[in-house]
Amino acid sequence: MIKVKNAKFITSASRITQAPPPILSEVVFMGRSNVGKSTLINTILDSNLAKSSSTPGKTRLINFFETCWEDMQTNQNLTFNIIDLPGIGYAKVSKAEMEQWKKSLWEFITKRSNIKLFIHLIDSRHLGLEIDENLYNVLESFLRNDQNILRVFTKADKLKKNELAKLYQKNGVIMGNKEGEIRPQNGGKNTLRAHIFQAILHTQSPLQNLSQNNLQQSHLQNDSQKKLQDLHQDLPQNKPQIKSQKNSAQEELQNLLCSSLSLS
Repeated sequence: MIKVKNAKFITSASRITQAPPPILSEVVFMGRSNVGKSTLINTILDSNLAKSSSTPGKTRLINFFETCWEDMQTNQNLTFNIIDLPGIGYAKVSKAEMEQWKKSLWEFITKRSNIKLFIHLIDSRHLGLEIDENLYNVLESFLRNDQNILRVFTKADKLKKNELAKLYQKNGVIMGNKEGEIRPQNGGKNTLRAHIFQAILHTQSPLQNLSQNNLQQSHLQNDSQKKLQDLHQDLPQNKPQIKSQKNSAQEELQNLLCSSLSLS
């Protein structure tokens, strides 16, 4: 079982230049407006850190949370950031503001080198929507070897039993407010935590593992952070094939965001 030992809000940012230094691995939560991102983050963190609003399009910032998790069986500890992104699918903003957010969001998800896992939230009551399919395809188009996408189906407690049975056939983790109605092998808080923990663990570099085990020793931590920053600068950002994929994906994502960016 995975335990969340502690979690805290770090900061909010409107663009990548305002984000915390890219030291820790990061898990990004993204999806349509009103899909339940904040609720899900609070559920897995056993907290009330992520703020939600009943007004779609109100939240306009990228929110960062630092968390420390422990595998109770192996005593392995991992410290990483969880990121709550603005949603897509609803917008009450000016054209100029939408254009700026298109650029800022694209830059963040493609250039933030320490993102290891994209959690794509999908409302289980509305499967197969074009906006969800487009978002998944865009993410997949620029995914690096050290990154993964995990589909999470939210609000499953609102489904009928036959609808829930069909959802079990989907590739993803199922979540709902009534976890007792969801098979543990298919979903629930503990299952989602395990998926996240393993995704981060398997993409950690040796230097990141070193820093995890010595967070209390500042001299080792600082040395690890410097080396990590050097490693990030060496990532193959400029290879022609990667650049071509990014250009294609950027055009598709910008078209998607232009029509449906939600700041929620």
